[in-house]
Amino acid sequence: YKDLNGDISVSSTYVVPDAPPWPMSCRGMPLGTCVNQIHTRGAYLNRVVVEGQVRQDLEEKRRKEVATMGDDGLSDSLSDEMLSAEVDKVLASRIVDLEKVGISVNKQQKKDEPASMVR
Repeated sequence: YKDLNGDISVSSTYVVPDAPPWPMSCRGMPLGTCVNQIHTRGAYLNRVVVEGQVRQDLEEKRRKEVATMGDDGLSDSLSDEMLSAEVDKVLASRIVDLEKVGISVNKQQKKDEPASMVR
């Protein structure tokens, strides 16, 4: 973003275009919303917030599997280790995506704190 626009003043409505030079994995990303959440609440990279989102996504996936295949052999619970590993993957992916669009992130945060942006 900075390379193209000369600054990191991202409009809250900005969405990464589906065109070069943007990386394929970032196209369609609501960058303005992400940056706004980082600035106001740290929610986009907040482990507690992401854990809630991941838990909701995994529970929805399980409900769909039960509806399609029945309850045979599906575990009723999500282990803490499984949830933590999935949250780590989501956070790492979000940090990589932000860095691909020119936003550096301070990764030296405690597990329950939001990562902060580095200008």
